[in-house]
Parts: sequence; C-alpha cells; structure tokens
Amino acid sequence: MNTLRSAVLSGVLAGVVTSAFAGAGEVIATITPLSDTVTYAAAATPGAPALVTYVGYEVSLANRSTNTINFVSFNVSVVATDRDETVELFNAAAPGPDPDLPSDCTQTSVSELTCIVGTMRSGGTFPASGKPFVVFYKAPVKVDGNGRADAPGTDFVQANVHVVFAEGNHDQPRSVPRNSTRDWPAKPVTLGTVNPVDVRTALPAIGGTFFTGTGGIPTGENRLAEVLAVPPRSAATSGIAAIHISKVPDTDYDEPQCGALGHFRECPIYTTTVTGTFPEAPWLTTVYRIDASNLKMAPWKILNSALLTYTNENVSSPVHVCVNNEPTSTGVPCILRSRCYKKGSPGWTPELDGDCEWTLINKRNGSLIIQ
Repeated sequence: MNTLRSAVLSGVLAGVVTSAFAGAGEVIATITPLSDTVTYAAAATPGAPALVTYVGYEVSLANRSTNTINFVSFNVSVVATDRDETVELFNAAAPGPDPDLPSDCTQTSVSELTCIVGTMRSGGTFPASGKPFVVFYKAPVKVDGNGRADAPGTDFVQANVHVVFAEGNHDQPRSVPRNSTRDWPAKPVTLGTVNPVDVRTALPAIGGTFFTGTGGIPTGENRLAEVLAVPPRSAATSGIAAIHISKVPDTDYDEPQCGALGHFRECPIYTTTVTGTFPEAPWLTTVYRIDASNLKMAPWKILNSALLTYTNENVSSPVHVCVNNEPTSTGVPCILRSRCYKKGSPGWTPELDGDCEWTLINKRNGSLIIQ
C-alpha cells in the first residue's frame, strides 16, 4: 500500500522547509500579507462616510516533491485577536475589474474560502500560472471595552491555510488513501488604531477611497485632513495605500518660509503612497483640506498665494494648475481645483465652513507641503 508521509514545514515565511521522507508528497503553502499593518475600519459618523480598509494576502501552493499528489484542497481562514471583531471576505462579492476568487475557490463562510485543487503533479502549482492569487478581507471595526485586545499593538488579524491531500490508490483497489493535513499560518497583520493622521490599507484592484480625520473633514482638534481616491486598475495589480500627515509649525526654523508667508498656524506635509501601476485616466486623486482654525489670513488671500511643493525622490517641484485637466508629462501633480467653503457655496456643510482645500491629480507617489 502506498503510504503518504508529510513533510514538516519550519519557517514558512522565511522559505525554510525540511526535506520530505523518501517517496513522500510535499505540498508547500505560502500565504504572505500585502501589508504588515492595516488601519481599523471605522463606522460612519452622522453625515460622514465609513472608512473601509482591507487586509490582503498572496496565496499559493506548490508540489515540491517528485511524486504526483492527489485530492488536494485547502481552506483559508482569518480571525482577529478580538473575536468580537468581524473580518469579512471581500473578493467574492465585490464589483470591479478583479472581483472573484479563482474558479476553483468558493466562499464557505463570512471569513473563509475553500479551494479544490485536485491532482498536483511534481512541480505543479496553484494557481497553475505559478503566480499567487490575492485574497482581500475587509478590516474590522474596532470593538472597545470588552477586555480583549483593547490596548494599541495588541490586536491582530491572523490568517491560516489548512491543506488536505492524499496519495490515492494508484490503481490498487485495496489501497486506502491516507489524508495528510497541514496548517500554514501567515505573519500576523497588526491592526492600527483609528487616528486622524495615518491610514494604511491593502489595496484591491477595484481601488477605493481612503481618508484621515472624520470622513476626510478636518476639525479644530485635527486641523489637517486628506482624501485619497484610487481608481480601479488592472486586474493583475494590487498593493498597498498609505497616508501620513505631519505638521510644520510656523515657528519651525527648519521651515522659515512657513512662518514668513503667514498663511497657516501649522503648514501641513501630506505623504501619500500607492503601490502598483496607475491608469492614464481616471487619475489618482488627492484632496488636501485645512481647517478654518488653521488659517492666519482671509481664505481668498490664501487661495491666491499659498505655495504647494511636491517632493519625490528628493526632487522638489512647484505644483501648478492643471492644463487640459491632465497631470504633467513628468508626473508632477497639478491642481485640478482649489476652493474655500463659505455658506451657500457648492458642497458647503457646517463642518466644512471656512475650510480650504486643494484637489490634485497625479500618477505617482510623493509628499506635498502647503505653505
């Protein structure tokens, strides 16, 4: 009777695998997070959109043995440290250029999927292309006050691949297949606290809208905010998106121009990172907002004289108004629209009253300082 002997895996993410016994099957599962840290999703406050962020993983299987392995299947599951927080599978129901799981995979619960691979010949992979497929989950909304993973840095999303396979009876009627099971855990993904200046998420090909502050609206306490709109991209493209906002006070001697221009109490520095390839159109769009409490002169004066500087790879460039509603050929962003909100103006709300914003379109990453 043919007997299946399982290889023992040590250090999956480091790629270190012990040798299989002679004649054994050796299926290697790899599951790698796209981002080691993801911001919590946030429930919508009255009148504001909810922040939706994603946890993403690259998943693949490989038969590293010299034998054919039969009846291969696997299950991918995820849980948060705080079990009251729901991590929901995103791929299967999402519209867009790459909405579905591989055809051999089906969603089996809110947070699980199962893939039926079947026979894997020596050197075979799943997917057959050898390129991992990417699975996305909606990050959970943080649950506070239940005594589990409430402190910063204590809450994680843990994904696991559970593989089942059998040698099969190889035309020997009295040979009984023996299943082999193996768990392959991913590196835990840290869930960051919801805060007004940092957002980090895995990024599906469908794109998404991400923001700091409360629905991308600054307040008197958090006077700077950004809204990042990533358009749908190639189905083969996925990655991460990140926003970070820092401040240059007008008394900072390293940035004397901030104080000299006299526009703001704090000059914002917005750093935006989006991996992958951007389409030609629609463009990557960023909206930079500054609360009225941060202005040191009349809004219309600021619109006419504020200085926007874009930095990428240590090269600084002034940002100008768009020509024909397109970014420059060099990739420097341009200003599609700038405005300050006053009562009766388009888009005005009480929360935006007196705030100023600049809408830029772009096709690469970088930092923007507004002075």
